[in-house]
Amino acid sequence: MATRFGKGYTYRPDRVQKTTIGGQPALSAVADYVRAGRRMVEYLTWVDGEKSRALFVARIPASDLADFHVRFDSVIQSAVVP
Repeated sequence: MATRFGKGYTYRPDRVQKTTIGGQPALSAVADYVRAGRRMVEYLTWVDGEKSRALFVARIPASDLADFHVRFDSVIQSAVVP
């Protein structure tokens, strides 16, 4: 499937996971795609607060995911979603 981000956009079934962020329910996912011949990933986390919803998104080269997600998760874990 082609999207505005690139070709072959597909979620990794093993990387769609329910979690909690700041005690709130959350969902994280990783999707693969190719843009300009380069393998990329989109890393997403949705957090449902009582009054609002937050979405954190990062698009990075696939080779950077292992190091990046640890740092990105620490930022997301500090979020307060009302």
